[in-house]
Amino acid sequence: MGNTTSGEISEPDPLSFQNLVQPDDSRTAGDNPLDLSVLFNSDALLKALVNIKDVPGTAIQKNAEVITKWLKAKLDKDETTVNLAQFVDFVTGKEVPKEEAMELFADVDCEEEGVVDINYLLSVLQDSGVSDPLNALQPCHILPGPVDVYSDEKSAGTDVWKKLIRFLQNRRVQSSRLTLPAQSHTVSMFHNREKLVNGRYGMYLEKEKDVELVMEGVDDEEMEQTVISHCYSKITVSSNEKNISGLTDGRGDTYWQSNGAPRKHWIRIHTIPGVIVKELSVAVDTSDDSYMPKEMTVLVGNSEAGLRELRTVIVPRELTGKLVLVRNLRKDYRYVQINIRSCHSDGCDTRVRGIFVKGCKFSKEPEPSVLDTMTTWYLSLIAATAKAAMPVAPGLRDTILAQSKQALGSLSPLVLSPTSSVKPEFLSTFVIKEMDRFLTQLCLPGDNFVSVDRDSLQVMLAFALAHGNVNSILTCLQILLDNLSLELPVSTISKLDEIQRDKEYRHAESIKLTLVLCDGGEKDDTHKADNVLTNELSPSGNPYVSATGKTVVNFLLKQSEDLFIKAIRVTVKVQSGSQGAKMGLVFCTDSSKDKTPEALLKEYDHYNGWTPDDYNKLKKERAQGKQVDPSAPIGYFEPEKESGEVTVTMDGIKPGSYILIKFLGTVGADAERMGVHCIRVYGYSLSQEDIDRAAFVDRLNTLAQVTSDKNTSISGVMVLLRVLGFVTLLLQDLTSLQCSRRSVSLDPAMLGEAHLASDHLSLEKIWSLYIPLTIYSSDELQFCSVLCLHLLRASLPFIRPSREKKTIEGDTLTTPTTVLVHLCGLLDSESTDPVVRKLTQDIVVEGVVVFFPDARTRREYLLSMINTVLDGKQSNSWWLKFEALCVYFSQSDGHTLLELPKTISKDKELNTDTTMSIFTTMIQVAQKEALVLIGGGTSRPDNLVKLLSALQSSLFFWCRQHITTGEEGIRKKAAHLLEQYVSKLSSSCADILEALGALSQKTDSLLRAIAKTIIGSVLPQMTVLVGCMATLPIDRLNLLGSLKCLVKPLQELASQLPTHFLDVGSPAPGSVVTEEAVVGMWTRESTHNYENNAHVTEEFVSPAAVKFVVEFDPRCHTERRYDYLEFTDSLGKKTTFDDTYGSERWAKTATFAGPKVQFYFHSDSSTNEWGYKFTLKAYGKTIPPLYWLNDLQLTLAQLLGKLCSVTLSTKSLRIPTTDKKEEKAVETLLHSDLWRTLFRGGYQLEDKDNKFTRTISGVYTTSSDSNLSTLLHDLANGVENPKVASLLDICQAEKKRQTYGGQLVDRAVNAVFAAFICHTQELREELIQFACDKGQLTATTKLMSGYVASEALRRDLVEARQKLMEAKEKEEDPAKKANIDEDAPVKACLKKAQYLLKFAGLSKAQQEDKISSPLVRPTWATKGKNWQKVSAAVNTVGKLKQQLHGSDKNLTEKYPSFELVLNFVKNDAISEEQVDFLLQQRAQFARCTDFVYSYASDYLRAIGTPAVFELTGLIFLQYLLSEQRHFPLHYASKMDGCGLELENGVRRSYHNLLATILDGIAVYSKPQTSDRQTLVSTYLLHLLDCQWQDYDFTLISDLQLPEFLIHSAVKSCSSEQGTTLEKGERLETFEHEDEMMQLYVLQMAYLEKWKAEASPEAALEAIGDTKESRLFFVCKMAASSPQPETSGITCAGCSTSDTHEWYHDLDCSERLDLCKTCFFGNGDNRPGTYSTEHRFQAIDRQFGTCAGCGLVIISHRFKSQTRKDHSLCLGCFRKEEAQGHAGDSWLVYSITEQPEKGQTNKYFTTDPACCVAFAYKDGFKQTVESRSDLSVYNTRHAWTLFSSICLFVATHVNNSQTGAPSRSTGLLLAQCIQLLGYMLKAALVGRLEDAEKSTREPPKDEKKADIVATEGASPTSAGGAHDGKIVEATPSAGGAHDGKIVEATPSAGGAHD
Repeated sequence: MGNTTSGEISEPDPLSFQNLVQPDDSRTAGDNPLDLSVLFNSDALLKALVNIKDVPGTAIQKNAEVITKWLKAKLDKDETTVNLAQFVDFVTGKEVPKEEAMELFADVDCEEEGVVDINYLLSVLQDSGVSDPLNALQPCHILPGPVDVYSDEKSAGTDVWKKLIRFLQNRRVQSSRLTLPAQSHTVSMFHNREKLVNGRYGMYLEKEKDVELVMEGVDDEEMEQTVISHCYSKITVSSNEKNISGLTDGRGDTYWQSNGAPRKHWIRIHTIPGVIVKELSVAVDTSDDSYMPKEMTVLVGNSEAGLRELRTVIVPRELTGKLVLVRNLRKDYRYVQINIRSCHSDGCDTRVRGIFVKGCKFSKEPEPSVLDTMTTWYLSLIAATAKAAMPVAPGLRDTILAQSKQALGSLSPLVLSPTSSVKPEFLSTFVIKEMDRFLTQLCLPGDNFVSVDRDSLQVMLAFALAHGNVNSILTCLQILLDNLSLELPVSTISKLDEIQRDKEYRHAESIKLTLVLCDGGEKDDTHKADNVLTNELSPSGNPYVSATGKTVVNFLLKQSEDLFIKAIRVTVKVQSGSQGAKMGLVFCTDSSKDKTPEALLKEYDHYNGWTPDDYNKLKKERAQGKQVDPSAPIGYFEPEKESGEVTVTMDGIKPGSYILIKFLGTVGADAERMGVHCIRVYGYSLSQEDIDRAAFVDRLNTLAQVTSDKNTSISGVMVLLRVLGFVTLLLQDLTSLQCSRRSVSLDPAMLGEAHLASDHLSLEKIWSLYIPLTIYSSDELQFCSVLCLHLLRASLPFIRPSREKKTIEGDTLTTPTTVLVHLCGLLDSESTDPVVRKLTQDIVVEGVVVFFPDARTRREYLLSMINTVLDGKQSNSWWLKFEALCVYFSQSDGHTLLELPKTISKDKELNTDTTMSIFTTMIQVAQKEALVLIGGGTSRPDNLVKLLSALQSSLFFWCRQHITTGEEGIRKKAAHLLEQYVSKLSSSCADILEALGALSQKTDSLLRAIAKTIIGSVLPQMTVLVGCMATLPIDRLNLLGSLKCLVKPLQELASQLPTHFLDVGSPAPGSVVTEEAVVGMWTRESTHNYENNAHVTEEFVSPAAVKFVVEFDPRCHTERRYDYLEFTDSLGKKTTFDDTYGSERWAKTATFAGPKVQFYFHSDSSTNEWGYKFTLKAYGKTIPPLYWLNDLQLTLAQLLGKLCSVTLSTKSLRIPTTDKKEEKAVETLLHSDLWRTLFRGGYQLEDKDNKFTRTISGVYTTSSDSNLSTLLHDLANGVENPKVASLLDICQAEKKRQTYGGQLVDRAVNAVFAAFICHTQELREELIQFACDKGQLTATTKLMSGYVASEALRRDLVEARQKLMEAKEKEEDPAKKANIDEDAPVKACLKKAQYLLKFAGLSKAQQEDKISSPLVRPTWATKGKNWQKVSAAVNTVGKLKQQLHGSDKNLTEKYPSFELVLNFVKNDAISEEQVDFLLQQRAQFARCTDFVYSYASDYLRAIGTPAVFELTGLIFLQYLLSEQRHFPLHYASKMDGCGLELENGVRRSYHNLLATILDGIAVYSKPQTSDRQTLVSTYLLHLLDCQWQDYDFTLISDLQLPEFLIHSAVKSCSSEQGTTLEKGERLETFEHEDEMMQLYVLQMAYLEKWKAEASPEAALEAIGDTKESRLFFVCKMAASSPQPETSGITCAGCSTSDTHEWYHDLDCSERLDLCKTCFFGNGDNRPGTYSTEHRFQAIDRQFGTCAGCGLVIISHRFKSQTRKDHSLCLGCFRKEEAQGHAGDSWLVYSITEQPEKGQTNKYFTTDPACCVAFAYKDGFKQTVESRSDLSVYNTRHAWTLFSSICLFVATHVNNSQTGAPSRSTGLLLAQCIQLLGYMLKAALVGRLEDAEKSTREPPKDEKKADIVATEGASPTSAGGAHDGKIVEATPSAGGAHDGKIVEATPSAGGAHD
């Protein structure tokens, strides 16, 4: 397939690091997924969210547009519903997984009916429901026409109330959209926190994947493993090598695109030798369409010709992101290749957006090669010969030393290091070691360090520096320390500074700077000074051009305020030509905060006249070491004349706050302006801490100044200083290189760079050098000891931990423990220098792995410290060690401390007791610390709290991972561990809060200190973490119970500290929502240049945003008019950008109305430019930062509400099984007649009267006697009972049939007979008297029908047993033969029949209910049994029907329960276990629902009525409804079979919750809190959206819901009457008024002439043909003609006249009118006189006709608020105003000018969506205080709910099947009709206030009349509302009735029931 290399990209080999793991490319080195400290810091939270990747959308979301179109098409066909099969078939055809489609359908199909409303499904697909309360619940026609609910036709209005409820449930606004401003911001904050936690969890999973990259079968003791992100040397591709960087740059918007024959594209990865690939993945994007790969194959091999296929992967069409191709290769292959075999949509070329390769390198002590062996042998022979000859020839040693000295003197340091690019290949590690051994023997005979001579030391040091081995260098320095009197030549260290400078130059990176000041002015807005920082070095972009006369220009640049700049080199590109800068100077300076930038520049004015000679003189003085001016320039440059570009290296490198670049003169002497294109500064960004740490370098340079004369000698102390400083700086550089590996790999110059050999770096070497230095008193050697500490700190990442002490000849070598003890002594000593103290602290904190080398040692040491943290006063070093261990476990190794296994095998037992014990100890200690602070003591809880926070994150992420993906047992244990932790933490924090509440004095300092303890840090983070896991399968009831203890203490603190808790309605300072802050931020960028035919759409939503501000990159550029960006805000206003940034068509910034903005980018098929890049910021009206206690209370309220809401969701009722057949069987049972009839009533319960009852949710009831039950159980169980024997004897005697089959068959048949009797009311009635000894039993026809039906089973059972016996005899395998039970069918039948007796008997009505979904009836065979093969032996229910029909043709139709019983006993697909499971599941759901409703009401009562209307209560209620989309349609639905007691509990708790909220609304009535009352009412209305049942009448009546609903509707409506206008700004003139008034004068003159003429034609001729007259004619004709077609206006494009909206050309030389279609179309119908540069005026009669002049209004429309249908144009309004007749209130609509876009010209539009509307009166713009959106929404919601209840009650009263209605039901209906009467009466007189008053207290005489009418009086007394059957019942306690029904006599003339 053509493996010729077409292009390649290289990567450096990995360096050897012992204790550091390279960071992943997707994260920065400082990111710690366990660090959640930013959650409660708003600014830090937003910054952290920038690095969080959005979760890729599901396949449903990506295909939402296609699905929406399909659903809308069904609506157009008058289809209102869609079923599961239709939805799944369509969606899976769009490459959506079937499981995802079914899950979405199940989410919206709450009642599991298999059918959903299309409008509801659309709302779910479109942003999860209606988002605008004002547009929600719009009036609609539920039915085609009106419904008479009192008509004789009983079905006329039966389902209307259900449809109304369905309408509410499908069209209501989600609770997340129902908020107040402060609440909205708080909710947005919650959303951001959850987004960050979920993002950090994703990072945690990625990190765990890196840890799991291990190779099986590798001994850790023999081989060392290093995880490597870049484990390849280069990548080659099949074609188009120019774009190969798109595979490795880590960006999602770049890619490699092939350019060759289809199906022959490949990417080849050249791996690093010894590296095993553990994960290979690619990045793809579904937007690539036909370029997206479809089939990819992975090949591996050690040669290009020997690749073998490993795996083929099919890429899902909907995938955007990473796709793992292969994991965990077992071998290191030289080549790994990816072949792209095909693309989606049969595309030819392909696009791949990234290659990600992770691997492990297992470094083992290498074995010497043949060359190594021979070279080492040769060198050893020479060494042995020389050593043997030295005693004989004394001069031989001196000769060898002299030659070695001469050879090594010419080598630079590091040239022989392992990473050196110039080292000869034969000088391997083994050879170098042999050479070092020889030189050591030569220079140190007898290992005598003291007697070494100068030449020997010089040779050893030179060789050690050449091969860069740190251990060898330290050995030489130790020898030097013992011989400080020796002097060495300067050449020994002369090249060290050069090496260091070279590395500093190589590693410098581009620094992002901002422009502080430019004093050169600007030519214009497109040649601004900022351009020099945004332009690239390429010629594209606008350069900076100064103002006229400015030829000396200064650019003052800086970073952020807390960073310094260390400039290494500067690149400058000036404008070509005479205006280009001639030369320039570079300065690095500091400035005091009081000095302005202008004053700073003025200090450098004396350099304006400098010449190159001046700078050369300065440079020479620096080289000579002379003192120069600190403000002197550090660089000088002269740009090249041709390219205008120059790069200059700084001569003096020093850090500073500012970089000043001074341009001196222009190339052309006569040039009046200067032009600069680009400035780039390369160097380092330093913090203040970096500046302090680098101070020792200056100190080193001061102490170790040496001459440049190489022939002189320097002291050993100077050599020690220089070499020690060199090694330290290079190790620091190597550490920083490791931490920024990604940026280094992008620098090609790094490929050949040499580094120190840090492998096997010895702690003992460093320490043996440090200890002797501490005894010297000289400044130089004391500084050397400090340098050793710096060296130790820089060496920590490379020191291999030592696990044990080693003793040689009685001397114990230095151990990490010894070092740590010494360092702790320095920390505890008061005389320690501050610099040394700070350095020592850093060493201890960063050296945890070195000082505590064993993981278990670290863990046990920390746990022992935690236990003693409060025991007495601890030393400074103790606290530092504690901090170091806390930081270590917080950042890297929480699993080890908690002993949580990262992976759990199936057979491994998980023990979490140790983990919980650790947490218990830490929580107790943290609790004690907090209580000590409250008690007035002092404590240091920071480190422990930080550790606990990190361990908490680790615990939750671990539990979340295993609850989501683990086995069932692991899931349960992980969930239990989580619940234990939450319980312990909550109870401990509750104690702290109670102690704080009991404190009389709570100072701010104390509260700030408490905020740093466990309740201010750990507890808030826990609430967020639990909230992110609320939807997982955990015990939410347990969590709610654990968290409940926090509610009351927090509420008490809120009452004690009112100023610290936000009041959403208080006008007090500090609590008003006024300030704007960023609440969301997004950055989007196109490819550069962008693609042709691009169509990009994205919606940005931020609930708390009031506006969006977009900021564009200055490089933005698209093709004018044809390629454009379009933003549409929440008001529908569209703003278009095209052409170039900064032009009139592309503003630099733009503002849009919130809370959402839609972005659209379009490009045509030709001409593409740079594209776009913008940052969109969402701004919201923010509250002041929440006090931590208030934040904790709100977060807790959100969590409790969310847990309650998820618990109420029906998602928990889904069948938790992985067996698809089992799941289908249970679903079939759930939707079958068996469940609807036999089982949904639940097990029968025996009450005190020995009667059996069913659950309320069952449709039917029964009242069987216990004696009959005993009889049936004895019959089914074969118990000896005289009555049973008598019953069987009578039946057998009547039928006269011989029984056969044996005793077991008899028992099975009798059990079925008992089941028939139990579930057939007629049969029960036959036996009940006999069972009670009240009558004799006879063989009636009914009884014999059941007996015959049961006996018909006998033959089937016997035949089935016979077949199994035959199969058993034929079976030869003894084991299988033993497993065959011939009685299995009989036993199964007997067991199932007995099981049916657990359920209450079916009533007659239930038996006759039509069976709609017959079950599939398999054989008797049970799954997994050997006798399953004999299925032919078993008769089906259909065969039984034939037998029964033979005896009685109508038997099965007469007794439907027979077939139900037979369906169950003969159907092996349904088992008793399945029924038990469903019943237990329903019972559990009922318990949960009961608990949640009770919990919610308890919570609201606990926080008190006022708090319910504050943020705490509002947020709880909002999140209580967050999952309402998944709630059942009725509060007691989905509880079939739960039992009477549980259902009564649910009803009671639901009733209490509603009553609690209603009581709060009634009590808390304040005018200034109407918005909060409205919002609480809205939440209550949502809770009332349920399909009421017959047993809800008492609830509706007790709570007086109809009155509440009417009151809510009236109150919301009445807010409209309170609309007020407040005086705003004064408007002297309106926009375009001068121009429009001139046009008005002309139009009035034309109008006079028009009136004087007889016809329009004559008038037009008299007026003349001008642009103004043509506009007048169109306005006049459009206004004069009642029908559009008679206006005389014709479209110049399509010749139509039938339209009311025209677009008139204002600039054309002749009249040109276009209809809307032709104007906005593609231009095909436009006439030749049309021009794209012309302006158009929209003329729309529907916009308004002026009541003064009679013309169509085309400018400002003034609509009177007092005079009906009275509108004026601007001119007529000014005329009325001048006459004093314009004193009314006016609503002004101002037209707007729309920019040109695509094919559309600029035009003035009257579109209401684009018009600006405001109120106006007496010259002032008015501020409108109008009815809120929530009020409108409440009105619609309350009226609809009230209507549904009225219709529900009326339907019940009018339905004869329910029998006579109760008196309470009649009273309820009368109350509804009475309320309607008052409302209709009030509506007729227009007095809403009277209606509201009437609902509260009806007049006594009318109230009495209604009661009389209800009790049976004439219908006329109650307005003819009802008559007929009136029900009276004696009310029982609590408002329930006892069931005694008394039917009243209908009055004369009664028309209805």
